Amino acid sequence: MTEQMTLRGTLKGHNGWVTQIATTPQFPDMILSASR
Repeated sequence: MTEQMTLRGTLKGHNGWVTQIATTPQFPDMILSASR
């Protein structure tokens, strides 16, 4: 079985590297991102 990835959005607003990405089963369409 082959897995497939789909681009669903892009991150904007970080001037550096994104160091953390998190989500929850309660809100699968929302992510929280952090950078240094």
